[in-house]
Amino acid sequence: MDFDRRNGLWIKSHGSEKFYYGVDLVELFLDLLSLKPLEIIAAVYSDIQWVKANVANHPETGVSGLIVETEMEEFECVQCGNCCLNLSDAYQTSVPDSDVKRWENENRTDILEWVDTFVGLNDIWISPKTGKSVSRCPWLRKLPKKEKHACRIHDTKPEHCRNFPKSKRHALENGCKGYPAN
Repeated sequence: MDFDRRNGLWIKSHGSEKFYYGVDLVELFLDLLSLKPLEIIAAVYSDIQWVKANVANHPETGVSGLIVETEMEEFECVQCGNCCLNLSDAYQTSVPDSDVKRWENENRTDILEWVDTFVGLNDIWISPKTGKSVSRCPWLRKLPKKEKHACRIHDTKPEHCRNFPKSKRHALENGCKGYPAN
């Protein structure tokens, strides 16, 4: 097996190749759990997600499975701004309806001006002046005389911003400085 650490996973077997993207990996692992020794799955998962995964028995049922140490307790936001400075890598470019409804309820027309809703999709950070996507978050501000940034909509920022980073790998791939590199 060859691993592409940034985009997914190549599986080469018996002269054929298949590339798995993120969501497809979940289905792959569920299938593999029933076919392969769990130790192999733990090793593959550890390599792909950059976390510790080991075989363990559930404390109540005794069923064997994987225990994953996410190490997210080590994460601490240092306001580096990397998550907002490069929108193509750090997070999604759309938001769920719940974010849009919250902004409507809060009467946040300033935010809603930057949202383009079309057929159930809520594309965000579309310039109200040009109608084009921007390359960085319009709500990010660099703090004067500091190497820190602040979010001007922190209390109501999109759900995916509140959940950044989603994993150790996600943080490290996006240059997040709030997660210690190993």
